[in-house]
Amino acid sequence: MRIFAIAALTLSSLFLVACGNNEQAAQVSEKAEAVVTETAAVVEEAAADAAEAVSEVAAEASETAEAAVESAEEAIEAAAEETAVTTAE
Repeated sequence: MRIFAIAALTLSSLFLVACGNNEQAAQVSEKAEAVVTETAAVVEEAAADAAEAVSEVAAEASETAEAAVESAEEAIEAAAEETAVTTAE
């Protein structure tokens, strides 16, 4: 939606310049610049939030993988012990 606002403000500014109303065109251009600045801030914030979310997911995946490795190691040790007992009998 913001892109449409920026486009509308830009077209309005161009129309005002074409009609010779440079002062009003400058005001419209300032509004367009403010919208662009605000949009850039929102995009930066969204990117930071996304990076944080990815980092959290990666940390959770790492913890899950570590737990799976530990579980597998325990299962291997238990199987080895059971095999040793069975072989001894």
